[in-house]
Amino acid sequence: LIKDGFYRPPLFNILEGSFIFLLGHHQIILKAITPFIAFLTGLATYLLVKRLYNHEIAFIASVILVTMQSFISYAVLLYSDMLLTFYLALFFLTFLIAVKENNRKYMFLSAVFAGLAFLTKHGAISALVFLPLAFFYTIIKERNLYHNLRQYFAFAIIFLLVVSPFLIRNIYYYQTPLCVALPLIDRDGCAIKGFKETLTFETRTFAGGSEDNVLRFGLRNYISFAYGNVWFILIGLFGGLMFFLFNLNKLNSLMLLMLLGGILLLFQSKSRTEDAVRYTIFWALPIAVISSVYWHEISKWFKNYQKYIFIGIIAVILLLGYQGLMNRLPTLKQVKAFSPSF
Repeated sequence: LIKDGFYRPPLFNILEGSFIFLLGHHQIILKAITPFIAFLTGLATYLLVKRLYNHEIAFIASVILVTMQSFISYAVLLYSDMLLTFYLALFFLTFLIAVKENNRKYMFLSAVFAGLAFLTKHGAISALVFLPLAFFYTIIKERNLYHNLRQYFAFAIIFLLVVSPFLIRNIYYYQTPLCVALPLIDRDGCAIKGFKETLTFETRTFAGGSEDNVLRFGLRNYISFAYGNVWFILIGLFGGLMFFLFNLNKLNSLMLLMLLGGILLLFQSKSRTEDAVRYTIFWALPIAVISSVYWHEISKWFKNYQKYIFIGIIAVILLLGYQGLMNRLPTLKQVKAFSPSF
């Protein structure tokens, strides 16, 4: 047995409890919290991606994000994952704005949002793996060790200021900052001692489907389960990846690093597919943004060549119409005899 209800990050419970404290214990409050956070996540994605790219890409990205299967699921269920997604989206996008514009204010904001994400769910640790990748990339790219060290050191200090009360409280009660399986973390104080378990039971009796891990479930099934239509996601994602690789700049490179971190974490996951979807829900954001860039480029191409596309569509319609006519004539011959000159 573990003291799970006491060492988990508290922010979602505080938010939920605060709404109930202010408005009363009504079921509608619980049902409305996660859809409301989902709305804010879509809105934040639009506003911040617009600053990074343009309003068309921002609109497409926000629509793709809020219509993904995993996003829809956790926008309805009363889990902490939607609040985690909200803060991770704010962390990642403000971080990109800070790097793009060399804006310290947005770097500080990014650190605050990273801390709030950590205080929402331990899964935020997996998204923060992106930071060392970004750090080494910027050092190699800019060759300015002092500037980058100062920037990331400020980020680390603000992040620690946000999360330190929770870590200190855990040290006091459990003699460890975190009760999660991480290197150098001793979780001995997190367990309930002096209890001998004499009975056992199966917590899950169904095996297969989303209860399997990702590899047994199948990558194609996983994409459909987590993100929606396989071809729409894959075409947009791979098209966007090609565009990013041929137009590599600092912003696009950091977006690709976030995606790479998600891939590595996905294939290290040995849990159920449903858990893998929750643990990598932050991955939906770079997929949405990369895909939106591709679909925006496609729309620009259509605008530039709309006259030729229109001629091509008319040609295809005429060709298919002629083919249909020729297929139909032998049948009509049996119904009505035509004159040779017809």
